[in-house]
Amino acid sequence: TPSPDIASFPCVGYLMSVAPGYDKFSWYGLGPVESYRDRRDGARLGRFTGSVDEQFTHHTYPQENGNKMDCREASLTAASGKGLKVCGAPLFETSAMHYTLENLTKADNDKDLLRTEGVSWAINSCSYPLGNRSCGPPPLPEYVLTAEPLSFTFILSALK
Repeated sequence: TPSPDIASFPCVGYLMSVAPGYDKFSWYGLGPVESYRDRRDGARLGRFTGSVDEQFTHHTYPQENGNKMDCREASLTAASGKGLKVCGAPLFETSAMHYTLENLTKADNDKDLLRTEGVSWAINSCSYPLGNRSCGPPPLPEYVLTAEPLSFTFILSALK
């Protein structure tokens, strides 16, 4: 039953820190650009690969970014090919970046961002929409996450 005490929240999922050196990000889902509940029309379904740094999107004010929706699988690998792979059921959302969410939240501009050598890898069932808060209105109500039951499963495996 939805809770009347919770209006909305940022995401439902997992966030992990991955050791330095795992800088190749690949996914089968919407891309090659970021996609969110309220910003997905410019993305297309396919297999995409790029560096973790290439996934970062600079917004007017630092905020959550680089999300990929409708993913079937995603991986983070090192130059050796070793790494981690995730497969979801049902589809999942994911993002990988060299910044912590805490740093993005506290930063007023890009100069406040502190790049980490490791990777912050999010594997989510769903994420909050972006809206246009940096210079306009918040997300439309139909895209906002509300407290309601959901089921989310994924398998994380090592790539050797």
